[in-house]
Amino acid sequence: MFRVNCGRWAIACALVLAVANLSGCTAKSNQKVTTVAEPEVQAEAMVQADPVDADAQYVLALDLLKSEKNKATATRWLESAAMQGHGEAAFKLGGLQDEPSRQVEWYSMAAAVGQVDAQYALGDAYLNGRGTAKEPAWGLSWLERSARAGHAKAQFAMGVAMATGMTGTPQRQEGLVWLLIAQKNGLAHAAPVISTLKARLTQTTINQSVERAEAWVNEPAGDAESRALIRFAQYALGRMGFDAGLADGISGDRTEAAVQAFRKDRGLGEGGVSGRMLDILRERLAIFNR
Repeated sequence: MFRVNCGRWAIACALVLAVANLSGCTAKSNQKVTTVAEPEVQAEAMVQADPVDADAQYVLALDLLKSEKNKATATRWLESAAMQGHGEAAFKLGGLQDEPSRQVEWYSMAAAVGQVDAQYALGDAYLNGRGTAKEPAWGLSWLERSARAGHAKAQFAMGVAMATGMTGTPQRQEGLVWLLIAQKNGLAHAAPVISTLKARLTQTTINQSVERAEAWVNEPAGDAESRALIRFAQYALGRMGFDAGLADGISGDRTEAAVQAFRKDRGLGEGGVSGRMLDILRERLAIFNR
């Protein structure tokens, strides 16, 4: 049975979510300064012109947020854009919430459409139980999607997870690769962790890790999601006694056999790692982790 050191993980994966404000401009004619309409008027005019332009609604909402008195109006436009699948709007809404549970709701919406900052924030929420039940392995699956898309903090978190054995057996070489990628992407505080990890690896392994990190390129969203979900399934199946092999996100014969055995045991019929199967795995892990 695998064990997770959640205390070390919570410390390692602490984060600060910062959202940059956009600056505005003053419209001028050649002869005099033109008076610009109040933000609320601009927003109402835009909606009358094109009520389904999510990008325009998002930009207007950012403009409105420059003034605290317009926050309620800005929130309505962000909600309108988010409900049309605008990931940036949903992520922004998450950051505006006071209640952690509400943050998770909006981050979940943004993460589902591929917003990488939201995927990272959602992963952190599940890892540490902020606004939702603590589900470290499920949180890691969201972090992995963000990491594979190029998010440096998520890459650092993946490095720590792999090196410390969060997904079962420690994968120190894999951990070093992720940490080196995070460092390459500008995360300076990865350096001391890298040094500590290198002390436990051979020079050959270190050289191989460096080569892999230097060759790294961001992955398409579909590939990243598939790898993350397979890794989660491998870990969860292993916890429940189904031998899916090493939790590496690569589906081989052992993983496929474990998936089919689990589906048969649960009366799910033949198939792959489906949404229903993932829901059951999460439910069972929650029981195991109590």
